[in-house]
Amino acid sequence: MKKFLSILSLIIAILMIATTVVAAEDVLLTAPADGATEEGAEEATPWTAPEGITTYYATNVTGKAPLLDGTISEGEYGPAIRITDPKACSAEDYGASWSKEGETVNEDVKSEYMDVYFAYDEQNIYVAIYDMSQAVNTTDDNEFNDYPFRSNYTFYFGFDLNDLTNYFQMSGYQTHIHWANLNYFEFGKKNEAPIKTYDLISESVIRKTDLDKNEDIGFGDLLSANGNPNYYAGKWALTVEFKLDREVVADAMNACFFTDYDTTSNAMYFAINTNTAFV
Repeated sequence: MKKFLSILSLIIAILMIATTVVAAEDVLLTAPADGATEEGAEEATPWTAPEGITTYYATNVTGKAPLLDGTISEGEYGPAIRITDPKACSAEDYGASWSKEGETVNEDVKSEYMDVYFAYDEQNIYVAIYDMSQAVNTTDDNEFNDYPFRSNYTFYFGFDLNDLTNYFQMSGYQTHIHWANLNYFEFGKKNEAPIKTYDLISESVIRKTDLDKNEDIGFGDLLSANGNPNYYAGKWALTVEFKLDREVVADAMNACFFTDYDTTSNAMYFAINTNTAFV
């Protein structure tokens, strides 16, 4: 029999990283760990959040699933988690480690804020991000470098809170070129996945908008078009929406980690790292 775990409501652990050499704080979305299991399934392993991590509940959107259209409407995903004080990463290794004490960090290149949303229903998990750029250099007469060109994004999805060394990674800024390439980490070691990002994520939309003109700069998905082009003509915001079908995720886990799941448990963790390009 394939393994299936059931918990009362969705658990999402977020190791959040937001901005360039500026990446974020640890955050955790969680739910009660005392849920019942399906008949004949393995008993759910009790789980405790690591020390120092804040806990949140994802929003149940059963019967009113979000529409992935590049716009996050009021209440569509429930309340946002707002990141305004991200944690800096080291410039020496391009964000692979936290910045060292005394290391200089350019605070101008971080986003003004980033809102992150999490929702779920019986079949799917939904993740959305709204990243607000901020002015980089408005003290000179050159408008060319007033705003960052773009932020490059790396996303991490893990589905076993009892083993945080196993997870998926997708990265890049051109949705149809880079974001389709999927890596996975097993026991903390990076591997190229035998599947693509669209074999893990059922649907995604990426939209970049000029906020002064209220016009789209880019719009894309996981298969076509670039939703995050370079842009420096004004203040911009980027919206990313993901839908993950639990059964599809289980198939992706089975392909990479040699598991035998029918679906996922109501638990996952998510991380985002951004690296900002500017002049």
